[in-house]
Amino acid sequence: MTLTDALNQVQEHRSFDAFGKPRYGGMVEGNGTLTSLTQGAPFTPRGFTGHEHIDSAKLIHMNGRGYDYQIGRFLSVDPFIQAPANSQSHKRPTSPILKKKPRNRGAFE
Repeated sequence: MTLTDALNQVQEHRSFDAFGKPRYGGMVEGNGTLTSLTQGAPFTPRGFTGHEHIDSAKLIHMNGRGYDYQIGRFLSVDPFIQAPANSQSHKRPTSPILKKKPRNRGAFE
């Protein structure tokens, strides 16, 4: 991911693994954070899927739920069950690769 300013000048280059963990350039695995990748204050705290990274906790704040990129899982279940009478509604994905669920609060939102 490359971030530019209003004048279209490159401010930062960022790279993430499949689960949102920041990694250093050249696809090298590591325990990177946005702060360590940018060697100072990041241009924006938003990273993987445009959500806010909380570097001190190594989490991604996805508005509806927290996401731990170290283990590739959400920290809580989705609080809304679309159709409680349908048994398939209780078998919800928590994988960011299959579905992006943190904001899903209903069918019409």
